[in-house]
Amino acid sequence: MPEENLTPEGTTPSEDLENQETIIEDTDLEVGIEPEPGETTPEEKKLTPEEEAVKQHQINQAKVNKVINKKHRKMMEATEALEKEKQANATLQNKINELQKVSKPVIPPIPEAYDPEYQNKMKDRDEAIRKSVQYTQNVQSVQQQQQQNQQEQFKKQQEVTTAKINGFRERVSKLGIKPDELLVAETTVASYIPDQNVRDFLLEDANGPLIIQYLADNPLELQEVASMSPILAGIHLKEAISPKALKLAPKQTTTPDPAPLPGGRKAPAVSRPMIAGATFT
Repeated sequence: MPEENLTPEGTTPSEDLENQETIIEDTDLEVGIEPEPGETTPEEKKLTPEEEAVKQHQINQAKVNKVINKKHRKMMEATEALEKEKQANATLQNKINELQKVSKPVIPPIPEAYDPEYQNKMKDRDEAIRKSVQYTQNVQSVQQQQQQNQQEQFKKQQEVTTAKINGFRERVSKLGIKPDELLVAETTVASYIPDQNVRDFLLEDANGPLIIQYLADNPLELQEVASMSPILAGIHLKEAISPKALKLAPKQTTTPDPAPLPGGRKAPAVSRPMIAGATFT
């Protein structure tokens, strides 16, 4: 039986071996090449100072966004907890209302000793005393629970308010607005808009600081918003005012933030006009 020729057509075994060696050598040149000492790969290309500044700015902005998102989550959690406390307090108030619908049992006087119904009347009187004591205990218990819930509700409300203010501060920083200038604008807007729902919108909206600045600079539009119902005001602020307020945003800069003050001094307490009676450090 003749042997089969396994080499490519038109080549001898020795020529085929040379071709294989050539392929292997070419592959070695393409795969696993180590750069010579002192050479730089495309990934290791040195950035210009401008590119390095932009890169650092993007990193810093990502950190700011992360902080803002974290504070927003805290505010949402605090808001949910506050709503639960409100519901619990409302439930207790309903219990009190139900108890008040039932008159406190009247305790009859002690019957005369010679009264033929003396025994029965004494039993009725004892039962009335028991019910009266039970009624008083129930009312006191519910009122005590309600007082505790009100205290807890106040605490949760403070947590929500603090979360709102912290989130607002982060947005002010992110937008590059000067806090002192914004505080003046806040005072102006707060004097026209007493409704806390509208104020909360300005505190929680991503462009809230810019909207406050815009309204303070445009008193006619501020008066228009103040004359609206809270729902219409919120819609108007979002759809009509916010796009115009965005034009006030300072140009973003890649200049690094100034170094913190020595000595670890804290910022002075600031009264936020958008939240009546609230002062935060």
